[in-house]
Amino acid sequence: MDTATAGAWRPGRRADADGPPPPWLPLFPAVPRYGELCRHLADGGFRHAADTLLPPGGGSAYRPKGLAGDDTAGPGLRVLDGLWLPPERGHDLRRADAAECRRAAERWEASGDPRAGAARHVLDRLAEAADDDPMALRRLVLYQLACLLTDGGPTEDAAVALGVDPAEAAVLAAAVAAGFPAAGRMRKAAEDLDDAWRAHRLHRARQLAQELPPDAADPGLARLRADIEARLADVARELTDAGRHGEAGLHRAAATACLRAVRLAVDDEGARAALLAAAVAGGDSGATSRVAAAVESGTARLTWPAPGRSVRFQVLRWAETEGPGTAVEVAASAAGGAGHEAWDADPPTGRTLRYAVVPWQDGRIAGTARATAPLRVTPDVTGARAEVVPDGLRLRWRAHPAAAEVCVVRTAGPGTDAGTPVPCGPDGLTDRPLPPGPHSYLLRCAYPGEDGETVWSAGERVTGVAEEWPAPVPGDIALAAAADGRVTLGWQAPERGESRLVQWRERMPEPGDDVSAALPGLSALQGEGRERTVTVLPPPRAALRLTAVSVLGPRAVAGPSVLLETLGAVRDLSARRRGPGSAEIAFTWPEPAVLVLVTWEGGGRREERRVPRSLHRAGPVQLPVGRAAYTITAVPLARPDATHATSEPAVTRLPALPFPRLALYYARETVGRTVSQASRLVRR
Repeated sequence: MDTATAGAWRPGRRADADGPPPPWLPLFPAVPRYGELCRHLADGGFRHAADTLLPPGGGSAYRPKGLAGDDTAGPGLRVLDGLWLPPERGHDLRRADAAECRRAAERWEASGDPRAGAARHVLDRLAEAADDDPMALRRLVLYQLACLLTDGGPTEDAAVALGVDPAEAAVLAAAVAAGFPAAGRMRKAAEDLDDAWRAHRLHRARQLAQELPPDAADPGLARLRADIEARLADVARELTDAGRHGEAGLHRAAATACLRAVRLAVDDEGARAALLAAAVAGGDSGATSRVAAAVESGTARLTWPAPGRSVRFQVLRWAETEGPGTAVEVAASAAGGAGHEAWDADPPTGRTLRYAVVPWQDGRIAGTARATAPLRVTPDVTGARAEVVPDGLRLRWRAHPAAAEVCVVRTAGPGTDAGTPVPCGPDGLTDRPLPPGPHSYLLRCAYPGEDGETVWSAGERVTGVAEEWPAPVPGDIALAAAADGRVTLGWQAPERGESRLVQWRERMPEPGDDVSAALPGLSALQGEGRERTVTVLPPPRAALRLTAVSVLGPRAVAGPSVLLETLGAVRDLSARRRGPGSAEIAFTWPEPAVLVLVTWEGGGRREERRVPRSLHRAGPVQLPVGRAAYTITAVPLARPDATHATSEPAVTRLPALPFPRLALYYARETVGRTVSQASRLVRR
């Protein structure tokens, strides 16, 4: 405030509304965590920070009894030359300072007022701000009053209603009306500016300061802008020194200069990249501060010595070809102890990576970074295992989702790599025929690398032992049916092992399947005839599933199979008409059939319909018919995979539907008239 206007705003003296021009208004509150402070004010129902300085329960000491011009109005808050509270019990004006904030907090604590908690939070923050800057309270309250007046209308009455002394209300309203930022982007930038500055986020602070009017009269804003530019100039000088030290091979000095730069501006991407580059250069030159890195099952594991103080470590990762400027923070799980460990659970595969750990303490980088040696993450398959199958081995594994290909080589032994490639899928293979004995496999995964080249994993080795198996029964099972229902079955002897015919209750195996585990629970058919020929009489209304199995020791292999079905007869077949164009049939379902073929023939037509068990259970089956007589036949159908089936059809008759009597009368009349007309023509 200049000397020409200062005299009008001394404490205790009225300001002349027609006198000097309005004062400058603060364009930012300059209070850390301003949003949190506003939330506490809202929780207590306070309009602005000065409301918390009033005596609790007694109303505002500076709240007037009326509006501007009301002679009964009491003294109010003065803000144009410092922050002054109205007098209490006839005393002079009280300056709002840290001591006054603490006295107000004690009054709130003793009052039992439900707003005491919110008021205490606000007053503690105000006391801290006043200790740092004697003008902080005046700036904060004046900023909040300007915001409230801008949002509600900058009038003298509005200022008085907010608790401003009537002697200053008109001047304050005129200052706000002269041009204070409205709610929006500019005001949000003003309220975030102090937090960015205190957090050493210089580039963010510069961006926010540029959102505010460049010609603002706020001297605090001008000083802050100058401080930001001075700090950024210091950052540039430190980075220049770091580059000079790095060229001279003084990696420790370069890292120290980068550390000073990044501590000045934690959001300077160039400073952070230089800090990481210095860590890499120092490690590559043989420094002992390297972070150890290893790849385990597709996870990068980092270890480094624990520091002598309590710090938090930030883990960064970047691709070697792209440089530290592209480093991203890794959400790594970490553990402490004698040393520190961190795991990157999902690192990029196939590319050369670097990791660095950066110590942080109290919101700032607390030391130089430490970098790892370059490494590539090429995970091998997991869960690899070998299972014995007839004439060979089956391998199963789980490949990493990023693997483009899996290559399997059967090697001559566990200590060699040369061998025979084996075709495989993404998760397994079946290798046969194999001679009995041990067989070793090397499984490797391919990943896309830099510039499109393929990068292979180190390889996972799996060993299995192939066993001697019986040879499957060759060919098919021969079948001959007799008139009495007996069926003779014959098959060829296998090259290795003995054969037998076994019966299955459920689905039959495919030829070549391993049935060793099921063999003890199966019964071989004991029929008539010599070896490899069996005559059986299939049971009525049943399905007989038979497989020729080869057996050698504890191993058994399935061969050809047959399915014999003896279908039950359709019983109680009956038919009746439901109208001139419809009939329904009923019968007892022939188990174990799943379909019944119904045919009806009459009137020169033949039609058929396949009836499933579900339709039969729903009620009588409807058939479309005419007036003629029909012959209806129902016969069970065998399963599509049945090798041999027997069944008996059932037949019933559906009589013709006679014409109605009235229709016969008209038919006779028509015939009579036709005969009479013909007779007259003949007599002529």
